[in-house]
Amino acid sequence: MNPESPAEAAGMGGLILEKPSNPTLASRSTKTVFLTSLFVPAAHRKKGYGTRIFTLLESLAVEQYGTQQITLNMQANGQSVGYYRALGIRSCANLGGTARARGASSRRGS
Repeated sequence: MNPESPAEAAGMGGLILEKPSNPTLASRSTKTVFLTSLFVPAAHRKKGYGTRIFTLLESLAVEQYGTQQITLNMQANGQSVGYYRALGIRSCANLGGTARARGASSRRGS
């Protein structure tokens, strides 16, 4: 990295492990986490960054917390729905605008 030019974030993502106000979205007892955000700026899209971020978060959730399901909000815009489907995520239930995706092994069909 060049110290003279500031680094630009290629994307970001986050998970919630426990959501007491809505345990359907995130609960350690059900091994479900909630993907709160996954964002890649337009200048960095179509370069694999979003897939890398999602895969990293998914792996972390499965390996560190034993996650079996990831919930996420696909209501934000139509582009996100197509993106998550391209990742192989299956919408298993509609929870008020939230799609439920299974953990790493079932998402990949293993």
